[in-house]
Amino acid sequence: MPAAADHYEQLREELRFRRKELHLTQEQLAEALSTSTTHISRVERGQAVPGRDLLIRWCLTLHVSLDQTVLLDSGLEPKTIDLLRRIERLDYRRQERLFRMIELYLRE
Repeated sequence: MPAAADHYEQLREELRFRRKELHLTQEQLAEALSTSTTHISRVERGQAVPGRDLLIRWCLTLHVSLDQTVLLDSGLEPKTIDLLRRIERLDYRRQERLFRMIELYLRE
């Protein structure tokens, strides 16, 4: 299982890539996140780590999911992570139905 630092590095790279993909400057992102351009730059270069709240806002702003980093840290297989993502996209009613079916299956 990769170290947490490796996951952070992957997330950091994804955030920088996504910012550029959306044609946002560091200044524009800093303004949207109510933080400084210097802080954005330091995080993107791996010289600083954003606080939890800022990281969540950053991911929401750029439409980057934290689930991959969190789930990989849990030791789940990529196939399991993919299934969880697909389940997450289902509406509530279908999720509940699926969970009931899984519970019945696991009782056997």
